[in-house]
Amino acid sequence: MKSARLSPLFVLVLALLLSACGNQEAATPPPMPDLAPPAEIIVEGHIVPAREVTLSFAVRGTVGEILVAEGQEVRRGEVLVRLDDRA
Repeated sequence: MKSARLSPLFVLVLALLLSACGNQEAATPPPMPDLAPPAEIIVEGHIVPAREVTLSFAVRGTVGEILVAEGQEVRRGEVLVRLDDRA
């Protein structure tokens, strides 16, 4: 008789568990934002030269004339500056 009392209780618990697993509509995901690339990109950075050269002269003096612009490509032996010959 004891097993007869447990059966309705077991059936009730089983029914409750199975009803919780019923088909539920899947929640619709929120709409995705537009992933188009921006029209303008702003970035920051630090640029360093690939090579750096220290200039030295055979004689002392003051630079009188600079013959090249900053960033301009030069060749070996090219005159870059002229010293002021006054004094």
